[in-house]
Amino acid sequence: MASPFGTCRKCDGAGAKPTVNRAGKLKRVKPCRRCKGQGKRLRIGRRLHNHSREIHRAGTR
Repeated sequence: MASPFGTCRKCDGAGAKPTVNRAGKLKRVKPCRRCKGQGKRLRIGRRLHNHSREIHRAGTR
């Protein structure tokens, strides 16, 4: 609960991962698709907490 966000595992928190083409030159850096360039992701426990709150809210309306 204290830290609901963790670093993205795909880009290691950088928000983008530089790629190299076949010639060995750096290509244009695109934002990470998993974290959308933020470098952070929701942790599993927080995701479950949000989902349970949604279910409770929908059931008590």
